[in-house]
Amino acid sequence: MHRYIFFAPDYDMLIVMDNAHLSKTCYWDSMNGIIDFGGCNIEEYKKDLFK
Repeated sequence: MHRYIFFAPDYDMLIVMDNAHLSKTCYWDSMNGIIDFGGCNIEEYKKDLFK
């Protein structure tokens, strides 16, 4: 199983997420907003995220 690990030392946060259901180009969290990993179509991502 492949996972993304996000570490945000400024917020004392460690997030581990299974990537099976995640976008490969975008990530959103409440602290940082949308992170573009390269090639992120923000409008499409928002439509998929907020179904």
